[in-house]
Amino acid sequence: MFSKKVDVDWELSPKLIKMIDAAIKDGVITENENQAIRQRALGEGYDMTRFDMLLNSYLHSRRRERDVATDSLMTDNTGNIDEDTSLTSSQKLSLKLKILEDKWIRTIDNEFFESKKKKLKERKEKDIEDLIKLFPVPTEKSDLYDFINAIADKRHGYYQKEYMDKFKEAINKAKTLYGNDPQFEPLIERYTKLSWENMSGDQRYFFFLAIGVILSVLYSLFFV
Repeated sequence: MFSKKVDVDWELSPKLIKMIDAAIKDGVITENENQAIRQRALGEGYDMTRFDMLLNSYLHSRRRERDVATDSLMTDNTGNIDEDTSLTSSQKLSLKLKILEDKWIRTIDNEFFESKKKKLKERKEKDIEDLIKLFPVPTEKSDLYDFINAIADKRHGYYQKEYMDKFKEAINKAKTLYGNDPQFEPLIERYTKLSWENMSGDQRYFFFLAIGVILSVLYSLFFV
């Protein structure tokens, strides 16, 4: 019994499909797997430009089977958050970050190629950093007070620099708007005093670096 001849201009061969399915079983096509698949396609007589079109079409169909929207990254679900007056600014920021991260996770999971996953992860980090940087500091008294305390807890975790900068921005706004307010005075004093707790990772690094330089100078003066 003769097997059906594959039209390399219009379809992937069963052996190529089997090879691609094996590669994407763990959710990612590595560089080595991609090269092996392309070598197989060359050996079967595929034109590489045409093969790339067929491969992308096949992967797109597999993505649809996984029920992940390919344009999820572009969908903005955060508009209603800004309009919700029951939420504090710190809650709005947390929700926006959660929505953005979920979109990126779906988008990254939806990409099979390892090299593209890496680039998407870099874009995800940049988007989250920008969201924190550009998020507006509130001006209403109780909202600003809550925002400062919420951001203060995040200064030493992920996105440390962005949270530290946003925290400083909020403190400066509190000084400008409510510097003499009895509620804000102890808050501002507590968070603006120089302390180990209030230092960022970079500040701590330069602190130790400065100590090291001073000790080196003292050693050279007195012991050399």
